[in-house]
Formats: sequence, C-alpha cells, structure tokens
Amino acid sequence: MHKPQNDDEREEVASAAPQEPEAQAEPQEPEAQAEPAPEEKKAKAGEKKAKSKPKKAKTEKKKAESEEKKPENEEQPGATRPRPYLFWVMAAVLVLAVITGAAFIIYFSTRGPRYVLHEMVLFNEGLMPVAKEQEDGSLLWGYINEEGAFAISPAFGAAGAFSSNGLAPAQNKTTGKWGYINREGQFAIEAKYEMAESFYGTKFAAVRINDAWGYITADGKQVINPQFDAAYAFSANGLARVRLGTKYGYINRTGVYVITPRFEDAEDFDKKGYAAVQEFGRWGLIDKNGDYQVNPQFEGIASFADNGLARVKLGDKYGFIDRSGNYLIEAVYDDAGSFSEGLAYVAVDGKYGYINKKGEVVIPLKYAAALDFSGDGLAAVRTEEDKWGYINKKGEIALRAVYEAAGNFRFGIAGVQKEGAWYYIDTAGKTLFTLPDTTVVASPFFADKHAVVQLTDEFGADVYIFYSTKGRVGTKTYDAFVISYN
Repeated sequence: MHKPQNDDEREEVASAAPQEPEAQAEPQEPEAQAEPAPEEKKAKAGEKKAKSKPKKAKTEKKKAESEEKKPENEEQPGATRPRPYLFWVMAAVLVLAVITGAAFIIYFSTRGPRYVLHEMVLFNEGLMPVAKEQEDGSLLWGYINEEGAFAISPAFGAAGAFSSNGLAPAQNKTTGKWGYINREGQFAIEAKYEMAESFYGTKFAAVRINDAWGYITADGKQVINPQFDAAYAFSANGLARVRLGTKYGYINRTGVYVITPRFEDAEDFDKKGYAAVQEFGRWGLIDKNGDYQVNPQFEGIASFADNGLARVKLGDKYGFIDRSGNYLIEAVYDDAGSFSEGLAYVAVDGKYGYINKKGEVVIPLKYAAALDFSGDGLAAVRTEEDKWGYINKKGEIALRAVYEAAGNFRFGIAGVQKEGAWYYIDTAGKTLFTLPDTTVVASPFFADKHAVVQLTDEFGADVYIFYSTKGRVGTKTYDAFVISYN
C-alpha cells in the first residue's frame, strides 16, 4: 500500500479538476508544470484533498429551481444544500489527467521519472472509504463493500484504508483525533493521535502525537517513540523511511538508524532491495546499507521494469539504465515511458513510437501522443487528426482512431469518449457499459478490477460512482473517496 511522503504533504489542499498538461503521454519536470511537485501535492495518508464550494447565490438559485420542479412531498436527495467539490485520492502517485484533446491517462508522481512501488486499488480488504455530505454541508466518512452497500455507516471526520489485520485509521468527528477502527466501525485503538496511517500489511503503523511521528503495533503499543518529522511504512527488508528536519534516512524495526538522514528526498525500498534517493540535487539508487549502487546523477529515476531497465531523465532527455547504472539505451528522447509488455513509448520532436529493450524502433515515431501497453496487448495512440485509437505490439491498428479520449486497457476493458459520450469497451471495441450523460472522465481499471467515474451533479459539483468488471457498483453517488495501494 502506498505511503504518504511527508507531514506537509498530508495536509495539502489541491485542485480536483482533471489537469491539462502539455501534449505528453507522461508528465514532465515540475518546472514544465505537468504536475505539482510531490511535496506540494501529497495529502493525509497519501490522499489528496480538494475543496471548493459553488457560490452561495448560484447554489441557492439552483436549489430553488430544483425544488420547484419536484412535488412538495417528494424526497430531494442533495437538493437541500450546496455540495462542495471534494476529491480525495492517494495522490503520491495517482493523477487523473486530461491531456490535449481531452484524452486521459493515469500517471505516476514525478520529478522527472519517479520510483513507483505499489499498485492502486479502490477496495482494500473488500472495503473502500467514501464520504457523503451531510445537511450542514460537512462530510462524514464510512466504508462501502464491493456491492456498493455501506458496511460501516458514515460517522467519521476522515478515514483511511483497511489493512489485513482488520484495522483502518479513522478520525473521531468530534475530537478530531485519529485512532483505528475494526470492521464493525468501532474504535479498537483509542482515537488519541494527531494523525495516523494504515498498517500497510506490516506489523507497525506510523502515528503522530505532539507533532512527532513514531510507530505502534496492532494492540496500540508504542514500539518506536515519537521523534521523527515524518515516518513511513516498513519495507520488506525491515527498513522504514523517516525524515528528520529536511533530511531523509532509514531506521530498523527497533527505531535505530541504519542509514542516517542525509538525503534531500527518498523513496521506500523496492522488492529487489534498492531505494531511490536524492542527494546534491540528483537521484541515484542505494542498497540496504546506504551504499550507492547507482550514483546520484539523474533528474529523475523510475522504478525498474520486468526487463530490468529503468527510465531516467538526464537534463531534458530520457534514456534507460540497468541496475548497475549503465546506459543500455542512451538519453536521447524528448519523452519516454517505462517498459511494459517489452515495449516503451518514446518521442522525438513531438512524434511518438515504441522501442524494444535493445533500443530498436519497432513501431515508427509517427503519433501525436501514445500511452503504455497495459496488459492486454494494446496501446492507445493519438493521430495527427486529434483522434485516439489502439494498436497492437506489431503496430497494427486494432481499433480505429475514432475516440476523443482513450484510456489504458486493463482486464480487457478501457474507458473511451466518442461523440461526447463515455463508455467502457472491450478489446474488440464493443460497448460493455454506457456511462451517465454527465460523465466528466472515466478511469482505467485498477488492480482490484474496479474503476471510478467522475460525474457532475445538479449543482455543478463533482460526484463519483464506481464500476467493477461486471458493471456499476450500487446506485449511489459519493462526494469523496480514497484510492489506496496494495
């Protein structure tokens, strides 16, 4: 599951509207304004919060118009008060973006390429935190199951994902303090913390008290005293990333520094035992002893693909290195994606195509934009006519370029927009689900085989619904939700 980056990031309020970065299929450096720097965008528990209310006069007018159209005794859900715009996401790596021509992608947080260790899910342990606005305009959080029914009724000021130990962080709506609830919605660990993170499948959870972070176990015992300015989940090698002042280091499960804080920024250790760190303004890779395996020399470094290559940024160009830091593909591209299904998209002079691990161009650089091959043997590409279609790994047209927007296929399903309407289609182009008329954007399916669709309600506010590979989850809309990591 994803870990939040730092204390400031947990409280950031940011825009929820789909962004419009430059015509790139991958975000660029912060100065290119493709997305905010992670320290400006990661929110509590890795969730990003966005809030802005419609103007009162406008809302009241819409409310009055809505009431006039309804019989006096008919229930009017949501029509008695303005709805705020709210969108909570695990923002450390998730952005739902609209790029040129309204096509959307989901891309990972980047200062240049970025190390990514986890997959996104909506439902963790079969439950997802969602929020419903109350009559007074406040939000209360609860949890729905995969059928769309509330398993835990909205009763909390904020909420995080459940872990395998049956506990989830939640905020007492009255005191504002955080604790941990069980699957019945009862506090199993007293709500006494200023902030609390999920257990993320480990034995320890990071909590903040008296402005310092430490760790507790599932019985609420404080095993590492509060002493850090930020603290993150333990990796498989038994080390956890922490921040002291402005520097990052790593501790073991007894709270002892194994790698003293000296890095300007850092990521968690991956399954191979490497961590991306920034020192002297450049990124490199260290091992569990803190020794550099790849010296700090890049503006950014992405996680290693299955073929052992990692995308890096040097200056304003992209290339690919092995785990020793050797260039296997020189940094000559204006843009590039990580390898997926053996191919990576690259761009030169605004033209996109695909290369193999030898750096050979296997699909010519002729498209205006391109996305990764995403697990179903198809990739979305945009033509010069500003339409999106899909090609196979041979570069052959699989689905003609007839869409205004096209997302990645996952589990044989992709979200597309055609003639202003949104659909989920299969790999043959057949419509599986027609989405509501007020759809703004439809996400690709996440690792748990669920997707989120953003709608506009009668007040012009953003609301959200969810889909499984079998169809819509329940019938309700929600005002906010949390995307988690497995």
